[in-house]
Amino acid sequence: MALLVGGFFLGEPVWSPSGDDRMLPTLTYGEGGDVAELNRDSRDRCVNTPVQAGRPLGGSNWVDCDEPHDAELVSWYSTVGDGSLDTDVPAARYPGEETLRRYGEAACALMFHSNRVDDEQRGALAYRVLVPTRQEWERRPGDSLDDAVRDVLCFVSQDGGGRLDEQVRQDVW
Repeated sequence: MALLVGGFFLGEPVWSPSGDDRMLPTLTYGEGGDVAELNRDSRDRCVNTPVQAGRPLGGSNWVDCDEPHDAELVSWYSTVGDGSLDTDVPAARYPGEETLRRYGEAACALMFHSNRVDDEQRGALAYRVLVPTRQEWERRPGDSLDDAVRDVLCFVSQDGGGRLDEQVRQDVW
């Protein structure tokens, strides 16, 4: 009984699910974020730099996944909004970083633990979630809907560092 009470007061009841040991700490992107520069104009899905706080993901960082790479964008999820660039519709209200983190972490965990990631490679991999900062969320996208702005991004990399030599993302229906 003491464990239950102690867990309750620590904010983490003993029956709470344990964390996902494959998930790296979630980062924010955009102005004021952990990853201040995120340029996704490229059709490539892999990056030649680790996805870490303080490292930009500029246009020159995106490479073909057949080349050695540090991380792969395996999935991304739209959050709120219909994708319209119509100036007559109101902007979606920022839901808060914690809400975005919970959404992103759940969505990316589902993706990572499905066969979207190659089953034979998953044991050596980890995943990281990127969510937009308030400033990024409130930024009006340019003329392209490829502009991240409100997307949650799911990256996969070698667990413990190192480079990937091939694509880990699989097409699934």
